[in-house]
Amino acid sequence: MNKRHQKVLLVIGDDQPVFLQGLANVFKSHPDIKIVAQCSDGASVMKAIRELTPDIAMIDISMSGLNGLDVLGTVASEKLKTRVLFLTADVTEAQIADAISGGAKGIVFKNSTPVEIARSVRKVAGGKYQFPKDLAEAVRKRHAKRQRPMQRLTPRESEVTRHVIKGLSNKQIGQQMQLSEGTVKIHLHNIYKKLRVSNRTALATMMLGR
Repeated sequence: MNKRHQKVLLVIGDDQPVFLQGLANVFKSHPDIKIVAQCSDGASVMKAIRELTPDIAMIDISMSGLNGLDVLGTVASEKLKTRVLFLTADVTEAQIADAISGGAKGIVFKNSTPVEIARSVRKVAGGKYQFPKDLAEAVRKRHAKRQRPMQRLTPRESEVTRHVIKGLSNKQIGQQMQLSEGTVKIHLHNIYKKLRVSNRTALATMMLGR
């Protein structure tokens, strides 16, 4: 649970009104999750993120106009704290790759059960990643040439990687390993370079798909 408040603050976004209302109804029976905005397009999602600073934005990856990936890119470029969790009925390998490289925290299929959808939000709010196993497998195949990636890392880099997979921040990793936050960043830079990934989301997804 986020330390700033007892409830997980959530923005939801989808350009299909019926699905958007159905998604809102999912969370009515989950008092620990509070929807602060329902948005029908990407521009509204960005406005809500900037003004309301929610913990999570759960949005359709393929919204018309400003789509989910556009929102993700804006969140990253503006260094906003909101975590982006994508909803999708179907997804291409290119979208998976863009989502991971852009720093998305997960992908949830629209045919998931209400319990699974709520669980995904809690998981991401807790600092973990939510990528379905079949998507993780697709990512693993994209990295098929990188056999046994952990063997490329030093013992210290491997330990940092294991903490990243658990969802720990750089500060938390430093506390666990008795390292400065700057040293953790150096280790991560070296890990990304060795494994040819761009960020911690890509690293975690790569390892979880092994």
